[in-house]
Amino acid sequence: MLVKLLQPLKDATSQFSTDSKPTIADIVGTYENLDEHYRKIEEDEGCSEAWREAAKRAGAVCSTYYGLADNSSVFYLAVILHPNLRVSGMQSLCWEEVWIEKAEDTLRRIFEDRYRCDEVEPESQSRSQDPKSAKTAHASKTSLVQRLEQKQAAAQDAPDPITQWISGNTPVKNKLVNPLQWWWKQKQIGLMWSGLTALALDVFSAPATSVDVERLFSKAGRHVTPLRHRLKAVKLGQMVTLGGWFREGWVPPDCLDDEDDA
Repeated sequence: MLVKLLQPLKDATSQFSTDSKPTIADIVGTYENLDEHYRKIEEDEGCSEAWREAAKRAGAVCSTYYGLADNSSVFYLAVILHPNLRVSGMQSLCWEEVWIEKAEDTLRRIFEDRYRCDEVEPESQSRSQDPKSAKTAHASKTSLVQRLEQKQAAAQDAPDPITQWISGNTPVKNKLVNPLQWWWKQKQIGLMWSGLTALALDVFSAPATSVDVERLFSKAGRHVTPLRHRLKAVKLGQMVTLGGWFREGWVPPDCLDDEDDA
């Protein structure tokens, strides 16, 4: 039973600690899976009271860390832009309406401020292949038809990709898709959703954990102690770099076998 309790944590830790640096796309749903796992054990009357209490405490700890995600806009975006979730998926999972509304507001705000762009419609095939015939067809239109077309175009509201995405159904049923790959395919086939595709790609390609440069900077801080606070930046950089080489196994074991080399 102990293995059953700890195995999900081991799997999650391994997922977060890969050398390839997991992205947001790789970890969406991790906390939900942990919460569901411990909730099942907690509600299993066939388990002893001790194991059920242990599962309850484990779930409480996970919920504490899960709650920190509310302070991150990227997590709201990752959930609402996930092809398997959207709003319909969150509602089916009985998520709080306040959380869903905040996710929608966050998506609209960031999309409108930074990503919305007007899509340029490609020229028609007839125009690109035969400019003369296209010019003739354009000249043959009466002024009345032109005015009607202009009025109809002005009367039509601009498409709202956010509303279209939120109200859309789950594209793949009974199959969990990789959101980064799914949105990349949208870009490949030319579906940019007025900039929503670019936003989704930025979200799901973001690193979910610290990256190498951040970890290197963190390790450098450990070298600066009260007795070594006057280290020069160049010297500190050399120490951290050499330590990184040793951790990655780039220094041959016999590099300093000769005492004269030390």
